[in-house]
Amino acid sequence: LPQALCQVLARRGVTGENAADFLEPSLKNLMPDPRSMKDMEKAAARLLQALQSRERIAIFADYDVDGGASAALLLTWLKQFDLR
Repeated sequence: LPQALCQVLARRGVTGENAADFLEPSLKNLMPDPRSMKDMEKAAARLLQALQSRERIAIFADYDVDGGASAALLLTWLKQFDLR
């Protein structure tokens, strides 16, 4: 990398280890591992149980842009299972 770019990255706290992720970000590198969220394993197991039992599933989300987008994405994913 050019020295000027290295200086800018250093001022922003970007190290050599994470420079590639900073310069060419991907969603995978920007998002935390979902399994690191509290009780994610329990939630996944419960969702699997509901899918297998063909239970009704309600979606609750925040009333903001990312909440609405997340709910729409989850609904789109759930529709592939032909649920109510």
